[in-house]
This record gives sequence, C-alpha cells and structure tokens, in this order.
Amino acid sequence: MRTLRRWWDERQARLALAVRCQEYGDVLITHAGLTRGRWRALGAAADHVAVADLLNADIGKPVSEAIHGGALADIDAGPDAERADVTWAEVIGEMYGPWLAAGDAPFPQIHGHASPWNWAEDA
Repeated sequence: MRTLRRWWDERQARLALAVRCQEYGDVLITHAGLTRGRWRALGAAADHVAVADLLNADIGKPVSEAIHGGALADIDAGPDAERADVTWAEVIGEMYGPWLAAGDAPFPQIHGHASPWNWAEDA
C-alpha cells in the first residue's frame, strides 16, 4: 500500500498506457477499459497518446476525485458511462455496449478487469 501511495503521490503511477503494436496499430491499455462516455467527456480525441495523457493527468489528485465507480460500485455512471473511470468500468453495459452501439471507437483497447460474460445476469 505504501508503494502504491508513493507512486500516486509522486505521479509515477499510470491509469493508461498508449502503445503502437505491429499487429493492432495504436492501442490504449487500461485496467478496466475506457468507456465511450468518458472518452467523449475528455474531448473525444482520436489519438490514443492524447487520451492516455488526459487520463494520466488525474494521477496525484485526491483519489476521490480521480477514481470513480460505476455499476461495479453501485454508482450511476451517467450517459455512456461518462463517470466510470478506467479502473472501475463494467465491461458489458458500460464499456462494450455504448462503443458497439455507436460504432465509433477511435482505437483498439486492451483491458482486464472483466469477462465478456455477465455471470450475475447469465448473459
């Protein structure tokens, strides 16, 4: 815990990483995924590096200002999950659903934190 706190306080932590892959091109890597609503709230940049920089700008702020829940924390994340951050976004309803419905994802994402199956809903 001390190490994580130090990384956060000294702005060494990262919420997002932008990489260029030979096979997939420009990719954004986060823990739980970037929701479409959060992307739009950040200005809808098509450049994965710019989006990672915007997300990482929250590092060092009070955690309560930077880390927000959504469905996984029983909090209303708003339209297209604009208030769900990349540490707590729920994959099916908050992450995949809005991106698939709009069809405008600007770059591929790699994320963990989730399964493409909602075990609670059996769907």
